[in-house]
Amino acid sequence: MCFQVKMAVHYMRRVIQRRAKFDIMDLNVVQFAPKTFIPALFGHASSDVFIQSHHTDRIHQAYAGDKNLIKFDGDHNSARPQFYYDSVSIFFYNVLNPPQFPSACSNKLEKYYNRGAGTNEEVHPQLQLVSPMPQNQ
Repeated sequence: MCFQVKMAVHYMRRVIQRRAKFDIMDLNVVQFAPKTFIPALFGHASSDVFIQSHHTDRIHQAYAGDKNLIKFDGDHNSARPQFYYDSVSIFFYNVLNPPQFPSACSNKLEKYYNRGAGTNEEVHPQLQLVSPMPQNQ
């Protein structure tokens, strides 16, 4: 582990000890994974030496909730491939279940995202008037 990473881990360890009153070095995530049911997405780079792949594999295997594991080429700090970001987007969409918008609003949303969020003064204020469709109760 390089000097900068050791310093960062040491700093974060001290901050967490002070604020949360526990030592991150005492954590045993695998112990709690079978009791955890929040949907989880695990991602791991194949050449990561900071967090080795067997750690992720063990947690993923023990995890009780809905889960998905994405493996990709690279190391801990490598750029992530597009399929990783696509998977994260799908995971958030499925887990957060965003409200559906009326079809009349879809053109406004399409313009908004195609032009860059908040960059077009004419499109952005219109979006503030959009309200989600009521969900069936």
